[in-house]
Amino acid sequence: MIGQMLKDARKEKGYTMSDIQEITGIKAPNYCHYESEMVAPVDHVIIVKLANALGLDVDALEFISSLDQGKIPERLLQDKGFMEKLYSMV
Repeated sequence: MIGQMLKDARKEKGYTMSDIQEITGIKAPNYCHYESEMVAPVDHVIIVKLANALGLDVDALEFISSLDQGKIPERLLQDKGFMEKLYSMV
């Protein structure tokens, strides 16, 4: 799920995986694993870097990453603003 979102956002921006490495400092092979869904980004700092580089919402990206891992961070569940945003999307 997260891989397609990252790939679509990257292509929309016209970035290559090397561009993502240059912008975020995340090595291209690691980013490739995220896009191919071999692994989901779990570190909040990495998620923030990716969201900022690709113009994505940090909380949404973290939520989708957590779904891919089968768990939702308590921080998001306790955030009333995030939960309202989530419910409005349904």
